[in-house]
Order: sequence, then C-alpha cells, then structure tokens
Amino acid sequence: MHPLKEEYDSNQVRFRLIKLNPSIQEQNWLFLPGGAGADSCYYLTLIEQLAMPGQYWLMDFPANGDNFPDGVSENYNFDSWGEFFIPAIKRFKNPILVGQSFGGMFPLLFPELEQILKGLIIFNSAPKLWLTEATDYAKKNHIGINEEAKTAFRAHPSKETFRLALLANTPYHFPPHHQQL
Repeated sequence: MHPLKEEYDSNQVRFRLIKLNPSIQEQNWLFLPGGAGADSCYYLTLIEQLAMPGQYWLMDFPANGDNFPDGVSENYNFDSWGEFFIPAIKRFKNPILVGQSFGGMFPLLFPELEQILKGLIIFNSAPKLWLTEATDYAKKNHIGINEEAKTAFRAHPSKETFRLALLANTPYHFPPHHQQL
C-alpha cells in the first residue's frame, strides 16, 4: 500500500495519506506509532482492513523510524516532540487519533486534546505493565531501581515527570552502548 500523498509540517512531522473512504463529514484518522524507533508503517495491514469513512494518515515524528528529512540527524532532540504535537493534530479537521504503546501513552500527557480530538483510540498501551516489566528486568539483571522517578510520575503526571521516568528506565530496555544521550 503506497501513500496517496506525503507531506511534512514546519517541524518535520511526516504525514502520509494511505487510504481515502469518502464521507459526508470529513474525518481524519491519525495513526501514531509506538516505541522508540518504530515508524507508523506497521499500521498498513490494519488500515487495509478498516472501512470507516474518512482519510487515513500515518503520522511520524522526526527521527522516528525512517523519518530523517533534511536537517534531522540521529542526534535529534526528542524533547521537541511535546512542543509540536498539538499543532500537528490541529492541522486536521475532525481528527481521530489512533495510538499503540507509546503512541497511546504520549497523547495522555496533553489534556487540551479533549477539546481538539473527535476521538481517541488507544491499544496495547499499559504504563503500569511497562513499569512492572522494567522493575522485574532490573531485579533480574541487578540494575538499581529508580523508584523516585516512577513515584514522581504517578503522583504528578506531566511531560517533565514522564521524561524523567522514561530516562530512568532506559537501563531496563536498552543495552549500555545504546544509552548514550
């Protein structure tokens, strides 16, 4: 399935129109991928089977998956994703966001989406399971457990506490040679 259209916003977020099911009311299905390094192409098989009216868009942040447009390097600052997430969604009329794993957890950091989205579909996004698995892995591999970051995120969910919890958990998910920031 090849894109019908590919475009980038000013922040280098890539949008690929994959499917168009005409409807009276314009709806835009935005598919946001999970986990670091994955682009949204893994949604193609799912999209082939869907028949809801509207436009189906794959959405990829810069430096995620294979989205490395000019000026974006492997040393990209991922903190900027939070700054341009809302403007990327606002480009679309009647957006319905579909997120898996990270793509389902990330939007939960933006309460203003409630006023913007027509719908939100989250699947396979289990922050509690993620934290539990990270703790179990740390014990098994004798890695110190950073309870402070997890506790701070649970007590006060925000972009900053999420970032700190994510960074605190990198030893549980990435080998030492991939932890260089």
